[in-house]
Amino acid sequence: MAFCDNEKSADVLAELVKQGIKRATTGLYYSYEITGETLPKVGDLSIIVDWQGSAQCIIKTTKVTLLSFNEVTEEFEMVYK
Repeated sequence: MAFCDNEKSADVLAELVKQGIKRATTGLYYSYEITGETLPKVGDLSIIVDWQGSAQCIIKTTKVTLLSFNEVTEEFEMVYK
């Protein structure tokens, strides 16, 4: 699984996950509906890759929360440069 749709962001976010700084992510519920992909569940393992597709680490889902956009708190936000 790679983050984002561009090389710089994908590589930066993969590195932040490896360092333990990035510990949460979000996705649109609608995208799961239209693609038929199942929602993440506690215990799922995901391989995080960089933009080139090289594995960087494996993460384990420990919590899944469904929220409306207006219910998202600062806890779920991450700002990077």
